[in-house]
Amino acid sequence: MCSFEFSDRWVSCPHFNHIKTTCEHPENKTGECEEMDCPTLPQIRVLAVRQPWASLIIEGLKTIEVRSRNTNIRGPVAIYAGNHLPTEGEKYNFLKMIYDMEFYSVISHEDRKTSEDILYGSEYGKIVGTVEIVDSTHTCKTVEDFISEQKKHWSDHLQKTGKGEYKSVFWHLKNPVKFADPVKLSRWPSGGPWAKVPKSILSEICNKMYFDKEDEAAVSEKRM
Repeated sequence: MCSFEFSDRWVSCPHFNHIKTTCEHPENKTGECEEMDCPTLPQIRVLAVRQPWASLIIEGLKTIEVRSRNTNIRGPVAIYAGNHLPTEGEKYNFLKMIYDMEFYSVISHEDRKTSEDILYGSEYGKIVGTVEIVDSTHTCKTVEDFISEQKKHWSDHLQKTGKGEYKSVFWHLKNPVKFADPVKLSRWPSGGPWAKVPKSILSEICNKMYFDKEDEAAVSEKRM
């Protein structure tokens, strides 16, 4: 047995396509609840990120997500790679960025090659892994600050407010877990960047968070 912490709730998962929770409903005698509205069911949030940035996060290359506002969400979240395929123009802009002289000098050849492979071989419409949000209090207001952290956020533009001022918020990420077999979503279950993992695949996501993380740890230990 192991434990995961999601939204301040602990969930015990035996890893066999089954989520076991402690249900607060007094009429429930088994301690297991299948009700969608049960407050003790694990609430795993999913963040939609366009490719190739979704995969850059999961590969551990992108450790800052640039957004227009702060978030109170902390801890592990799943990353959903949207269905939007980059246009030729977007691909050109991405390649132009990673081969720009300033950016070129701060990333390794291996990371650059990985990012190109991701650009042309990404997964779409799938949950590709998980990552932890550890902080989102850093507001970037200058071009200099934005550029100085570019090797961490891999973004090519600093957003402007309605007043013409620069303002972006850096969400700091760590501990990515790449799913060996990404989980397909038939449709994005919300109208915004955030959603909750559909109940039909909830146990699968929990299992992958545990097993794929163990696999990565084993590989890392072997390399040492």
